Amino acid sequence: MIYFETDRLILRDYIKDDLNEYCRLKMDSKTMYYLQDIQLHSMEEGRKDFETVLSDIDSEKRQFYFLHMELKDTHEQVGSIGYTVIDDTPIGISLIEDGMEKKKVGAMKKYKKRIMVIFGVVALMTATFMTGCTKLSDENHDTSAEMITSAESIGASEYEPTEENNTSTEIDTTDVSDSLGVYVKLEREDVSTIVLQGGSCTKVCENADSSLLATGEWIFTGDDIAKLSEKENRSVLFTILAKDVDDNLLGEGTFHYDVTQGKMYVTISADGVTCSTSGEPDAPADVPSVLTLPILDEINETVTVGTAGSYMLAMQAAVKLMDWGMNTGLGADEIGEAASAWLAEKNNELNDCLKKLELVDDAYQKLLTDEARELLDSIGCEDMEITWGSTPLEPVEAIMRTAGLR
Repeated sequence: MIYFETDRLILRDYIKDDLNEYCRLKMDSKTMYYLQDIQLHSMEEGRKDFETVLSDIDSEKRQFYFLHMELKDTHEQVGSIGYTVIDDTPIGISLIEDGMEKKKVGAMKKYKKRIMVIFGVVALMTATFMTGCTKLSDENHDTSAEMITSAESIGASEYEPTEENNTSTEIDTTDVSDSLGVYVKLEREDVSTIVLQGGSCTKVCENADSSLLATGEWIFTGDDIAKLSEKENRSVLFTILAKDVDDNLLGEGTFHYDVTQGKMYVTISADGVTCSTSGEPDAPADVPSVLTLPILDEINETVTVGTAGSYMLAMQAAVKLMDWGMNTGLGADEIGEAASAWLAEKNNELNDCLKKLELVDDAYQKLLTDEARELLDSIGCEDMEITWGSTPLEPVEAIMRTAGLR
């Protein structure tokens, strides 16, 4: 059993007596606001989930290392913390970190950053229990993989994601100047994370200590996009994002990559994100940017189909979509074109995306009626002011038309 103490906390494996506290934590809508895909909705559902947790603890090949967190003086549960082992490779285990803390509404991303140190402690102590290792030598450190302390990263850079496995990996910073794909260079000094989203994978580049990334060097993002473009004989939409140490978005650009172009070079500066077919100094930004609709990505990521929480998630997504529709400066034609391009990229996921949009559309139409107040109250938005009327919002209508819902 894993068990250790800090000055104020006790972190340990779950035991049978923790069932009620476990369910109370994972059923709390505020606590689980950013983790709605694993939120529990009934004690029966929680009991089955908890049985899986206890069974995994006793397993020879344990996968879930999530610890019960309680105050040392009162023994009140204040959260859960740990990581999931997703692979066992020759250079070590690959991890996804996660954590839940009671009543930290709207701060989960920053919370994940704050718990970076304690994750390291948990990982090292667990490794000690698993392997018997009690120290790290310099020789071992040189040949082992760094644990990337980000909820979006997985330390498995040699893994090649498939379309069925949307996986986050490290961006390669080695010299691969002859490789086809996308290269990124920073010309600003406040970036700590670079993210590439394209095809079937997301890649992240950041230092293990969350320090700022170096400027002036081309970073290769891997050949996944080139392989996908060649395999399917089409251009692939990709997005580059730059974030600071607080996870704030500093810049974003979306472009099309085609393997016939060979290499593409993305520059991130204070003036924005540009793309060129040449990596030479002062090369013109000759690759046009592509209009994207992040609201569609958010809907696709948060809304589920056929689950107990589908209705609530669709309603919440509809509220955000309506807020976007009232504030966007985009015209219906360009929204339709962007939505069409977004749907075209979904390939095997297209049917699921359309089902999610249909759920959101149903919720959106209900919010245009006199039932809006009651519906908002039912999903925990009692304080939200209704700023729309009964007239359909043209930006939203443009998306639904493109999806074949009008």
